[in-house]
Amino acid sequence: MGEREREAWERRRQFTIEVQRILLHEWDPIGVADMEGAEDEYDGYVPGVLGVISRGGDEAAVVAFLRGIERERMELPDLPPDRAQRAARSQLELDRRVWGAPPHPADGGR
Repeated sequence: MGEREREAWERRRQFTIEVQRILLHEWDPIGVADMEGAEDEYDGYVPGVLGVISRGGDEAAVVAFLRGIERERMELPDLPPDRAQRAARSQLELDRRVWGAPPHPADGGR
């Protein structure tokens, strides 16, 4: 792996870590962020979030993805949308900060 590839890999890795942090500390629909051992609670949703963003999804698309998880997987249909909205904004701001304008390699190298 060359220097350029190593840098791109590290950038994707850091981006993913930050998305994990946003899901845990800004979205956190089940309130586990402060619990010991919960650091990876939402990691399974990271690929889906990255997919929405890498396909050019806007804030509404990211919110819809997160709200779908709340309703369908977690069976929490009555949560207010504010956490999902805040997390979506943070993730899109991160995306712009790290990658600039789409397309970008957040989905593994597109």
